[in-house]
Amino acid sequence: MIERHAGVRRLCLAVSSGASDLLASACRMGGFDRLQLLGEPGRGIEVAVAPPGVDEIALIRDLLEELHGRIRARPSGPGGPVLMAVHVGIIRVVGDGFGGTGVARTRELVLAPAVTAMVCQAEREATVSVVVSDSLFADLRAEGLPGDGWRPVASAAGWLRTVAAPGVGGGSGLQRWW
Repeated sequence: MIERHAGVRRLCLAVSSGASDLLASACRMGGFDRLQLLGEPGRGIEVAVAPPGVDEIALIRDLLEELHGRIRARPSGPGGPVLMAVHVGIIRVVGDGFGGTGVARTRELVLAPAVTAMVCQAEREATVSVVVSDSLFADLRAEGLPGDGWRPVASAAGWLRTVAAPGVGGGSGLQRWW
């Protein structure tokens, strides 16, 4: 029996892009079927919750690679800026889906005006901007995430980095990112 107020800390991701199915497509084609997708109809945002115990660093890196592949595969090109927000927080079962502060915080990050303004300024073809919550960023830094290229977004309590796909715009790709 699930307790009404029980929750589990889990990785939560949100993707905002010009395509309504970018994250769903990346999950289907890239083998991320263990991510549980939450619908955000009409908002241009896709949200996913990772299972407990997942290797968060590897999942984020591999999903970024798949998102870049999906962007490059679009016949019409990038279709606008792509932003992925990442946070670890309390997730609760709510009806047939998920809710809780972890999901809410991730949605806040992907919709934060300061973040979206920075993403629009940094937009380049075949790039994905990533915003990570302050708390997760501190954890990732302690695990060896390089700090170069990350910009603080104080009003959103997060850190932002635009990641160029390998071979795009002189970007060195994701290898240096993690």
